[in-house]
Amino acid sequence: MTITYHENALTADNYRAFQQAMGWKPENYQVITKSLAHDLYDVVAMDGERIVGMGRLVGDAAIYWYIQDLFILTDYQHKGIGTQIVRRLIDHIKTNSLPNTQLVLSLMSAPGKEGFYEKLGFTRRPHPSAGAGMELEITIP
Repeated sequence: MTITYHENALTADNYRAFQQAMGWKPENYQVITKSLAHDLYDVVAMDGERIVGMGRLVGDAAIYWYIQDLFILTDYQHKGIGTQIVRRLIDHIKTNSLPNTQLVLSLMSAPGKEGFYEKLGFTRRPHPSAGAGMELEITIP
Protein backbone atom coordinates (compact mmCIF):
# COMPACT_ATOMS: atom_id res chain seq x y z
CA MET A 1 0.00 0.00 0.00
CA THR A 2 1.48 3.30 -1.15
CA ILE A 3 -0.67 6.29 -0.24
CA THR A 4 -0.23 9.51 -2.19
CA TYR A 5 -1.81 12.84 -1.30
CA HIS A 6 -3.20 15.31 -3.83
CA GLU A 7 -4.26 18.92 -3.33
CA ASN A 8 -7.48 20.33 -4.77
CA ALA A 9 -8.19 17.10 -6.64
CA LEU A 10 -11.80 16.51 -5.57
CA THR A 11 -14.31 16.38 -8.38
CA ALA A 12 -18.01 15.67 -8.25
CA ASP A 13 -17.32 12.29 -9.84
CA ASN A 14 -14.72 11.12 -7.35
CA TYR A 15 -16.66 12.64 -4.44
CA ARG A 16 -19.74 10.63 -5.45
CA ALA A 17 -17.64 7.50 -5.99
CA PHE A 18 -16.23 7.91 -2.50
CA GLN A 19 -19.72 8.26 -1.03
CA GLN A 20 -20.74 5.04 -2.78
CA ALA A 21 -17.61 3.26 -1.50
CA MET A 22 -18.60 4.34 2.03
CA GLY A 23 -22.03 2.80 1.46
CA TRP A 24 -23.86 6.13 1.48
CA LYS A 25 -26.44 7.47 -0.93
CA PRO A 26 -24.54 9.86 -3.24
CA GLU A 27 -25.44 13.52 -3.12
CA ASN A 28 -26.98 15.26 -6.11
CA TYR A 29 -24.28 15.92 -8.74
CA GLN A 30 -25.13 19.63 -9.05
CA VAL A 31 -25.02 20.10 -5.27
CA ILE A 32 -21.57 18.48 -5.06
CA THR A 33 -20.27 20.51 -8.01
CA LYS A 34 -21.39 23.79 -6.43
CA SER A 35 -20.09 22.80 -3.02
CA LEU A 36 -16.65 21.85 -4.32
CA ALA A 37 -16.45 25.07 -6.34
CA HIS A 38 -16.69 26.98 -3.05
CA ASP A 39 -14.35 25.00 -0.85
CA LEU A 40 -11.09 26.67 0.10
CA TYR A 41 -8.81 23.68 -0.19
CA ASP A 42 -9.03 19.91 -0.26
CA VAL A 43 -6.74 16.93 0.13
CA VAL A 44 -7.40 13.44 -1.18
CA ALA A 45 -5.52 10.29 -0.26
CA MET A 46 -5.09 7.76 -3.05
CA ASP A 47 -4.04 4.12 -3.04
CA GLY A 48 -3.10 3.77 -6.68
CA GLU A 49 -6.11 5.08 -8.60
CA ARG A 50 -8.52 4.58 -5.69
CA ILE A 51 -9.53 7.46 -3.45
CA VAL A 52 -9.31 6.18 0.13
CA GLY A 53 -9.59 9.41 2.12
CA MET A 54 -10.48 13.07 1.80
CA GLY A 55 -10.71 16.28 3.76
CA ARG A 56 -11.87 19.77 2.84
CA LEU A 57 -11.55 23.26 4.24
CA VAL A 58 -14.45 25.69 4.05
CA GLY A 59 -14.97 29.08 5.68
CA ASP A 60 -13.97 32.69 5.15
CA ALA A 61 -10.20 32.01 4.82
CA ALA A 62 -9.37 34.68 7.38
CA ILE A 63 -10.91 34.25 10.84
CA TYR A 64 -12.99 31.08 10.49
CA TRP A 65 -11.88 27.84 8.89
CA TYR A 66 -13.81 24.57 9.09
CA ILE A 67 -12.73 21.04 8.38
CA GLN A 68 -15.48 19.41 6.38
CA ASP A 69 -15.84 15.93 4.90
CA LEU A 70 -12.90 14.25 6.59
CA PHE A 71 -13.55 10.66 5.61
CA ILE A 72 -11.32 7.61 5.42
CA LEU A 73 -12.53 4.29 3.99
CA THR A 74 -12.99 1.77 6.80
CA ASP A 75 -10.23 -0.58 5.55
CA TYR A 76 -7.77 2.33 5.56
CA GLN A 77 -8.53 3.73 9.00
CA HIS A 78 -5.90 3.58 11.77
CA LYS A 79 -3.05 3.84 9.24
CA GLY A 80 -2.24 7.54 9.74
CA ILE A 81 -4.11 8.74 6.64
CA GLY A 82 -6.57 10.94 8.53
CA THR A 83 -3.74 12.45 10.54
CA GLN A 84 -1.81 13.26 7.36
CA ILE A 85 -4.86 14.88 5.79
CA VAL A 86 -5.58 17.03 8.87
CA ARG A 87 -1.92 18.09 9.10
CA ARG A 88 -1.95 19.10 5.44
CA LEU A 89 -5.16 21.09 5.99
CA ILE A 90 -3.60 22.86 8.99
CA ASP A 91 -0.40 23.55 7.04
CA HIS A 92 -2.49 25.15 4.29
CA ILE A 93 -4.16 27.40 6.86
CA LYS A 94 -0.82 28.43 8.36
CA THR A 95 0.62 29.18 4.93
CA ASN A 96 -2.39 31.10 3.64
CA SER A 97 -3.56 33.09 6.64
CA LEU A 98 -2.74 36.73 7.22
CA PRO A 99 0.28 37.41 9.47
CA ASN A 100 -0.30 38.45 13.07
CA THR A 101 -3.85 37.13 13.22
CA GLN A 102 -5.65 34.65 15.39
CA LEU A 103 -8.10 32.30 13.78
CA VAL A 104 -10.43 29.47 14.67
CA LEU A 105 -10.35 26.02 13.07
CA SER A 106 -13.56 24.15 13.84
CA LEU A 107 -15.17 20.87 12.86
CA MET A 108 -18.04 18.59 13.75
CA SER A 109 -16.79 15.19 14.86
CA ALA A 110 -18.67 11.99 14.24
CA PRO A 111 -19.72 10.43 17.55
CA GLY A 112 -16.88 8.38 19.01
CA LYS A 113 -14.20 10.04 16.85
CA GLU A 114 -13.49 12.96 19.17
CA GLY A 115 -10.33 11.28 20.53
CA PHE A 116 -8.76 11.30 17.06
CA TYR A 117 -9.08 15.08 16.92
CA GLU A 118 -7.96 15.55 20.52
CA LYS A 119 -4.67 13.81 19.67
CA LEU A 120 -4.18 16.55 17.05
CA GLY A 121 -4.78 19.36 19.57
CA PHE A 122 -8.51 20.00 19.19
CA THR A 123 -10.69 20.47 22.27
CA ARG A 124 -14.22 19.28 22.83
CA ARG A 125 -17.09 21.69 23.08
CA PRO A 126 -18.59 22.81 25.28
CA HIS A 127 -15.60 23.87 27.33
CA PRO A 128 -15.10 26.81 29.72
CA SER A 129 -14.49 29.41 27.01
CA ALA A 130 -16.87 28.18 24.26
CA GLY A 131 -20.35 26.78 24.17
CA ALA A 132 -21.58 23.62 22.51
CA GLY A 133 -21.51 23.21 18.75
CA MET A 134 -24.88 23.83 17.17
CA GLU A 135 -26.46 23.24 13.79
CA LEU A 136 -29.63 24.01 11.88
CA GLU A 137 -30.63 21.95 8.88
CA ILE A 138 -32.67 23.83 6.30
CA THR A 139 -34.49 22.22 3.38
CA ILE A 140 -34.93 24.41 0.31
CA PRO A 141 -38.01 23.38 -1.70
